[in-house]
Amino acid sequence: MSQASEAARMKCSTYLDNWDSFFYHMSKYDNSGELEELETATRAYKAVDVMLSGILQTLGLGSVERGEPFGYPQVQQSSTVSTRQVREKEIIREKEVIVKVKCPYCQRLYNEVLEECPRCGAKR
Repeated sequence: MSQASEAARMKCSTYLDNWDSFFYHMSKYDNSGELEELETATRAYKAVDVMLSGILQTLGLGSVERGEPFGYPQVQQSSTVSTRQVREKEIIREKEVIVKVKCPYCQRLYNEVLEECPRCGAKR
């Protein structure tokens, strides 16, 4: 194998590794919504573009028109809230207040909802 084709093979291997990295981190970003994953995927995507230019130059095809340049995924740095949905859990707790009254006869405390004292049977 010639030196140029060996260099091209190595660059192609790195090129494919960068694509693999791009798809891996995009998948993680889709699942987690973490901006760091999108940034890592963007770096891999840019590396693909650089490697493709290197491969074309190594093969002597660097002067061939490539058409439109790659469109890089954009990371919005100005947003303070990540793109994934924020979930809030609302907990409402009702507190039941039990009021006790004192029986005028036996002086025992009992629940106000009762009509008579549970100890002596006296009515309020």
